[in-house]
Amino acid sequence: MNGERAMVLGAVLGLVDTLVIAAGIAAWKHGAYPSVFPAVVALGMMPALVVGIGLGYLAAESTARSVGWRRRTMIVPALAGVALLGIAFGLEVIIPLAAIPTIAGVLVLERASRHADDGFPVAAARARW
Repeated sequence: MNGERAMVLGAVLGLVDTLVIAAGIAAWKHGAYPSVFPAVVALGMMPALVVGIGLGYLAAESTARSVGWRRRTMIVPALAGVALLGIAFGLEVIIPLAAIPTIAGVLVLERASRHADDGFPVAAARARW
């Protein structure tokens, strides 16, 4: 996957992550604040785009590294973004739950941006006559 496609995928996954987290917060605060979903989406959209594009760039540029290194390197800034937004808006209790779709999105991005030859080796079949 080239750099542009990885960055677009990172942005899309960041936006999907924002929608999932906003739906979770809206379900949690269901009766108190009816407009919490659009507020969370509006406040989380730009950070999700910036972090998603940055992670896509990191994914595209680190294809020579090991899978474990890539996962750790990509998960840390994604979780930092979730934690910073959670702390900034006083939703510290939501941070561990919001980390779940964030980590899932990072793992999807990491897997999608691997080279095709990074999979398991396949034995070549040889016929005996």
